[in-house]
Amino acid sequence: MAGNDKTMAGKIRRGAIRIGLEVIQGLGSSGEQPPEEKAPDNVKEARNFPYINREGIPLAMDIFQPVGPEYDERELPVIVTIHGGGLVTGDRKISLNLSRDLASRGYLVFAIEYRLAPRANVCEQLDDVCAGLDLVGSKLVEYDVDYSRIFLTADSAGAFLAIYTAAMKNSVKLQRVIGHEPSRMVFKALGISCGMFYTNKDDILGALLSEQFYGDRKDDSNFIQYMNPEHPEIVNNLPPTFFVTSRGDFLNQYTISYSKALKRAGKTSKLLYYSEEYLNHTFNFAHPDFPQSKDANTKMLAFFEEQAAIYADRQINSVQKEKEYKELKKSIETGKSGNMKMYKAIKTLNSFDETRLDAPALKCDGKTVSYRQMFRKWDEYAEVFSAINMTGGKKARVIIPGAMTKEAIYSFYALNMTGAVISLYPYRIMGNIEDMLSAIEREKITDVILTDYETSPAYARKLASSKEELGLNNIIILDTQLPESEMSKEELMLTRSNISQLKKVQGVSFMSDLLVKYEASKIVIDDNTSDETLIFHELQAEENKFASLGLAEEALNRIVYELSSLYSKDTSTALAGLSCDLFSRSVLVNQLQLTLFIGNQLVITHKTIYNKDFFKKACGDYVNYLFLREIDMKKIMASAKGLRMNASSIDVLYLFAEKMTKEKTDAIQDFFEMYGGHPQIVVLGNSGSMLVGKRTKPRTVFTLAPLRPIPAAKPMTMPLTPYAPAGLSALSASPRKLPSVGSMPNPLVWKDINGNKHDLSKIVEKIGIIATKMMNKPKKKALNPNEPNGNTDEGLKQLMGILAVMFEPSQTDYYYEE
Repeated sequence: MAGNDKTMAGKIRRGAIRIGLEVIQGLGSSGEQPPEEKAPDNVKEARNFPYINREGIPLAMDIFQPVGPEYDERELPVIVTIHGGGLVTGDRKISLNLSRDLASRGYLVFAIEYRLAPRANVCEQLDDVCAGLDLVGSKLVEYDVDYSRIFLTADSAGAFLAIYTAAMKNSVKLQRVIGHEPSRMVFKALGISCGMFYTNKDDILGALLSEQFYGDRKDDSNFIQYMNPEHPEIVNNLPPTFFVTSRGDFLNQYTISYSKALKRAGKTSKLLYYSEEYLNHTFNFAHPDFPQSKDANTKMLAFFEEQAAIYADRQINSVQKEKEYKELKKSIETGKSGNMKMYKAIKTLNSFDETRLDAPALKCDGKTVSYRQMFRKWDEYAEVFSAINMTGGKKARVIIPGAMTKEAIYSFYALNMTGAVISLYPYRIMGNIEDMLSAIEREKITDVILTDYETSPAYARKLASSKEELGLNNIIILDTQLPESEMSKEELMLTRSNISQLKKVQGVSFMSDLLVKYEASKIVIDDNTSDETLIFHELQAEENKFASLGLAEEALNRIVYELSSLYSKDTSTALAGLSCDLFSRSVLVNQLQLTLFIGNQLVITHKTIYNKDFFKKACGDYVNYLFLREIDMKKIMASAKGLRMNASSIDVLYLFAEKMTKEKTDAIQDFFEMYGGHPQIVVLGNSGSMLVGKRTKPRTVFTLAPLRPIPAAKPMTMPLTPYAPAGLSALSASPRKLPSVGSMPNPLVWKDINGNKHDLSKIVEKIGIIATKMMNKPKKKALNPNEPNGNTDEGLKQLMGILAVMFEPSQTDYYYEE
């Protein structure tokens, strides 16, 4: 036992712990506490109110109530405060000055306490806090309170307990790890002063005091990973958070780091930093009379009220909500709202209830972003673009990379909000700096957005040196935050070196810096649409060059709605799909806009088929469906040899190929069988892809468009989403007998669950006519989608045709009529 260690090392260790304990005596206050004075005249105190925790151990709390005529008929907002002290010292008296100050401002304040380490480890301390919060909840009935305005404040080590308490409410995983029940209280916001968030760092707090903090669980690796406060189960489950720190706070880097962690996770937060050296640790809580403390606490309360108001605004009457929802669907279906901006259609359709907002929207290399978080990111990026004149009103024309990263998606929709014309370029053009410079000049581009991992310092310097000559206003580099755990040491070293050199290039800005600089700037919303909202660049095989093509929102929204209306009603599940380069129209419509439009999940990874670990990663993520070109399949088969993996989760391989022989398909099946996989193979024409079907449990679909892959999960049956007539059943067939799209006969007939026949080709034709009418010039006359060399979009026609063969293979009620 460590406590009985009489060796010299043991003595040194115990001495170091004593020093550590002495150091953190100051964690509960910013120096000497002022003498206790009488409570303000407008505050009624109930001190030392006794209660017991869940283990029957006695604790106490203090209650501070504002009194006066102005409060007699007013519902009081509530604040609970948790004291600091390094988890090993201090008590609720640390919160006395703050509690009185907040009560004098009209808040009903409860100061709770907890057992100290080493008498109790952090899990037991969290249980004490939760017990105290539940007692507070039970006592609220004794007061006239506003239940929509309940907040939590904490300083120093209390901040650690506050964030874990708040996160436990929404995380079953965290509850299991901590081993205690969460509190039933729900907080609209947190206010943190000089937080001791990190107990797991290799510093005097973490390295020397881990035994005091964690007790017997310090060697439990599963438990310890959750003691990193940046763990997704913590940051993703926190309410809006307000941070205060100062130059004189010896833990200021903790607050700065954790504030950044919440920003990266897309959580609502605000950081207030004071540059005065004499403002010590927890200054605004310990000394609320300081001018800077008054400023900080006033801004904290304003943040609280702002977040409560935002939450209240979301609580729309359910009947009105359903009515608005139906009206919106009808307006899009009839074309009355066909020109709705892309961002607005997605936001509106996915903001009708809390469940939808908190559903996963993006999953990028293991990190999940909810719709709520994604919408917040759109707003944050739009704040930046508005502040630097990347708007429609300023006639901004912006090149954005084809790279399918979540940061590129944020930029894409934020620019759509501000009304800038978006030019989507593939890296096959952007990768060559001379071609890029020519494209900027030809299209009169005003701003350029790049990604850090695909941009070399030399490329950035050349572009920056031509900035004035080309009339560029901004060159922005997106921080893509690739997962370091998936990189080799060489890749990691090169990536870090590349980014370090990029930051030294004059004339370019990193988005991370702009987000801080222009935080809370006014967003310029531009809902005007034009035929050139988007500019695509598609390869013309005959001339081996890219042709530009404009696309209006009206066309995009109608196509997306027609496609989504093919889905059966299944609101309990959500599709997750993968996409690649944004420059392709079929990818934008089919895999990005459609996926988000109908409330499903888009899964993204930075790995490509050129990475030897790509297939191994796909198997590790329990991929069910693969969408590959024939050439991509060949690369996988060549690179995956010798890897240890299990491909049994892969059920269907959709292969884009014009000609497939039995020998080729046998070779592919042999490859999968080597790794325990037995997928069915469906051969498709060489165009975009669309996946529709039924499922009973949430799962992920793995698709791969030309360059950039993405993961998925179990089980086999396919998902359907919210917007289509119920009664559609999956088409079925033996996949190996399906013809390619190019030779598909007409009409395609299938039976629904009631045995009724349907001619799906009529639906496909209808979508094709709508699309070609809107996407081609002139618009005055109807176009014939069957005309072989007419003014039609062959790629889009093929995309629609693929719908006929993309239903889940399961039965044999699918056939062609003569």
